[in-house]
Amino acid sequence: QYYIFHSDDPDSRELNLVEILGEFRCEEWPREELGRKALQKKLEIFLKTFAAVKGPQQLFKHRTLLQMFVSFLSNPDSKLANLALSCVLRYKLPYLTPYAEHVQPMLQKEGLREALTKFDLSEESELVDISHR
Repeated sequence: QYYIFHSDDPDSRELNLVEILGEFRCEEWPREELGRKALQKKLEIFLKTFAAVKGPQQLFKHRTLLQMFVSFLSNPDSKLANLALSCVLRYKLPYLTPYAEHVQPMLQKEGLREALTKFDLSEESELVDISHR
């Protein structure tokens, strides 16, 4: 389920992958035969590869890739979420790049509470730019 496209996958419906990929389907591979650990390892390799790409805006369907990377940020596996954040940060989004050091600890298992207390979002702190609010 990690990177294989199935029509019953909720992420594929959300990202409209049926329209984007068209006829290309991997449904002929049963999920049981692929194995969860093997799929997770392949996904990690893909994310590491995309995290190493400089200027991902030049890639084909880069907006779809960005949507997929953002959807992986909510993955309960902190390693995959951190790799996805590395991929998203390569896009150099103006509303995310200045806060990368505050967002990264939020994806750690034990770091969320501490990161939220250190990241002061009040207007008095001026940590967050007014245009990003």
